[in-house]
Amino acid sequence: MVAGLCLGRALPSTQTVRGEVLDEKNVPIPEALCTLTSRLLPTGGLSATTDYKGHFEFLGLQPGEYSLFCAAAGHEPLKRVLEVTDVSPPEFQLVLPPEVVLHQTVEVREQAATVSTAQSAPSAKLGSAQLASLPLVEQKFKAALPYLPGVIRTPDGKINIKGVPENQSQLLVNSAETSDPVTGNLAIDVPVVAIDSLQVYKNAYNPQYGGFTGGLTTIHTRPPSDKWEFEVQNLPPQSAH
Repeated sequence: MVAGLCLGRALPSTQTVRGEVLDEKNVPIPEALCTLTSRLLPTGGLSATTDYKGHFEFLGLQPGEYSLFCAAAGHEPLKRVLEVTDVSPPEFQLVLPPEVVLHQTVEVREQAATVSTAQSAPSAKLGSAQLASLPLVEQKFKAALPYLPGVIRTPDGKINIKGVPENQSQLLVNSAETSDPVTGNLAIDVPVVAIDSLQVYKNAYNPQYGGFTGGLTTIHTRPPSDKWEFEVQNLPPQSAH
């Protein structure tokens, strides 16, 4: 009879790591989460939660190097490197420092908005000297208006200011409103020779005026003179013989 002999390979011994998590006053911290990671463990490692006495343990650890990470609410987390050998390790303690809380005070002060006094759309102006030098076919102020920026004259002879027809504009002659009350058109066609200044406002929200959405045309006539004066205007060109 032949007896067979079976030889088995001895399994490596495993160890248990036990520890205690305390605060800075050596008071146990319950519900602290401790995570153990190593190349000897599955991805994600092993996790354990401390009991009411702050204790935790990890069973069945093979000899090797491990990283222990413990965290708890209100405390700074702590990491420690452990070396597990064939000898059973003693229980150790982890003291978690208190969490650093930053306080910041923000003071909000109300400040009144600055009201701009600048006119959003500056006015365009022609003086008497400029009016006298313009090549006008008709010596009336309507003929001079298209020489101002933003003013055009349509083929039917109407004035268009800032893209709005003249019946939505306003005309002041020496501060008196002279627009037609029915049609809204510029009613009085003042001669150029009588004008001292011709000005067009394209801002419909000028606080000094109202009642228009297109533009405001203001005319200031020449003041009367205390002596006799005369001038010659609009002479037709003479052909040479």
